[in-house]
Amino acid sequence: MPSSWWIAGRRVATIAIPRQSRATAPCSAARSPRPSGGVAAAAGPGLIGALLVPTLLFSPVFEYEWNTDEFDRTVSPDTFTELEDSYALEVGNLVIDLTDLPWDGETVDLVARVDAGNIEIWIPPGVGLEGEASVDVGHVGAFGRESSGLGGPTLEFDTPGPAGTVVLDATVDLGNIDIQIVGR
Repeated sequence: MPSSWWIAGRRVATIAIPRQSRATAPCSAARSPRPSGGVAAAAGPGLIGALLVPTLLFSPVFEYEWNTDEFDRTVSPDTFTELEDSYALEVGNLVIDLTDLPWDGETVDLVARVDAGNIEIWIPPGVGLEGEASVDVGHVGAFGRESSGLGGPTLEFDTPGPAGTVVLDATVDLGNIDIQIVGR
């Protein structure tokens, strides 16, 4: 027997709730003729779903404006004093652009961590890379090298550059790390 839900004069859901006749229902002498377990046991999962779906559709969770600016962070320092030692993000995309720095043989330590999401690191030509980039589940790519999968795909680097060197410790729990040389 179908059951319909109406909100503001519009049908929002129609759910068929099967009924089991007493003639075909399992029976035992010790069992009471009246169903036990309250309304949920008597109505079955159809009624529970019919009550939960409209409730969830109009819950405050769906009223939240999911703005990607809250989950994306781009860092592009112009001086080495603006460059922080570490950057972290729980969820989202972290972009670290090192191409505007005035490289002249400097070596900088950089720690980048994201729980779920992506890390992109942009390095100018002539700047080398040392250290490692690893993900627990996901993909790591840098300079034509790649590692992906489960169980900690990692890329290690040991190439100082004539213009400077980034000593990297980048980690993502679930997601990707991409390191690129970006020319100016």
